[in-house]
Amino acid sequence: MSQFPPSSPFQPQPPFQPQSNLGDIYGNLMPEKPGIVSGLAITGIILGSLGILCNGLGLLGGIFMMFMGKSPMFANAPVLKDPAINAFGIANSAIDLVLCIALLALCIAAYNLKPFAHSALMRWAIFAIIWATAAFIAQATWILPATADFMQQQQPRAQAAAAGYRFGQIIGAGFVWLIYCTLPVLFLTLWRSPRVLAAFGKTPGGTVIPGSPFPS
Repeated sequence: MSQFPPSSPFQPQPPFQPQSNLGDIYGNLMPEKPGIVSGLAITGIILGSLGILCNGLGLLGGIFMMFMGKSPMFANAPVLKDPAINAFGIANSAIDLVLCIALLALCIAAYNLKPFAHSALMRWAIFAIIWATAAFIAQATWILPATADFMQQQQPRAQAAAAGYRFGQIIGAGFVWLIYCTLPVLFLTLWRSPRVLAAFGKTPGGTVIPGSPFPS
């Protein structure tokens, strides 16, 4: 009976090859996570968390202003008492809050390469762009002009200041719209590559690859 001599520790060993695909607890190979997936998912988690805080406070402030008729921060400041505009502000904050909650939850799932998160974030991105555009149009054509007219009524001599306020606010709203749409556009463009789809266990056609280690 032949025996193999034990390997000598001094024998040259092949260079170590790091494994990019790690096994899960079931023995399946986990797909490699591209950097663009981790980067956008972490960005979405951060922005979603900040958005929940900001829009939550904005929603509470809008409700307080509607029922109390004054600003929660500056009690003596003049307030535009227009029920339609106030209702739009509350609806805007509420919808943004829901979008931020969804963004946070879906980006956490996407960071863990859940296939459903990829499809859901594509739909979230489309809805976010549509809503941001609609809100910007409403602000530029309705909210900001009404606010500028209200300022002019409070200070009739500040007509030039009201016009500058209107122009500055429209520019600011456009800048906010641009920032708001940046992340959804990145999702729609960068997360359609074959490498990203494969990381989520999907084919280029969008179907889940059979035997994927992650449930959809």
